Amino acid sequence: MGLTQEELPEIVGAWRNSNKRIVDLWYSLGNAAIHVVETCDPVACRGLILAREVDLANNVDFLTIELPSKRKLYYANPKLEQNSWGQAALTYDGMDQTTKKWTKLDTYGGKLVENVVQAIARDCLAENITRLTELGHEIVMHVHDEVVIETPMGVTVESVCDVMGMPIEWDSKQNIIKKTKQEVVKMENNIKSPSHYKIPGLGIESIDIIRHTVDNFKKARVYLDWLIEEVEKNE
Repeated sequence: MGLTQEELPEIVGAWRNSNKRIVDLWYSLGNAAIHVVETCDPVACRGLILAREVDLANNVDFLTIELPSKRKLYYANPKLEQNSWGQAALTYDGMDQTTKKWTKLDTYGGKLVENVVQAIARDCLAENITRLTELGHEIVMHVHDEVVIETPMGVTVESVCDVMGMPIEWDSKQNIIKKTKQEVVKMENNIKSPSHYKIPGLGIESIDIIRHTVDNFKKARVYLDWLIEEVEKNE
């Protein structure tokens, strides 16, 4: 574009000043993600639900972002690390799009918003592909937010656009707000007191029993220290 490095900050600043709501969304989602990773508490942010979930079978935990459609985005093994500015930065395990290798990646609010926007656009497209198919239109291909269909000559572009522009049940603002509040309460209950952790018939978690045996653990630690010391002497 023929721009110098000195000119770029002014252009970036002007764009951000003209699009303050978008910038605010970047920071809101980025801060929510950091809070969830740091505290493990679920957070509602602009119709989305962010949470930290664990796959016990594979010993992997995730930062998840639940979309209005109820589909989730998963970020494996999320961690907080200090960036070059001395601030908390979010990292996760994923595939490097250049090397195609599984590695540690970093992300931030703006990139998370991009992921969410593209994912919601995909969900909208999927809903409309289903609608068009049910109306008898044959989907030849689709690219991003567009579909290519094979249909009789009498079908107009406007009629297809009308179908694709119809409201989606989960896309209602009030519906999103209502469901978000309900899901956060449900998520908090599942995280702080999950039913599958409780001992059947007792209504308490196994961790509650373990907490009452802390003295035994302390004694075991002393015995282990003695044993380690003896083994190290004989090596």
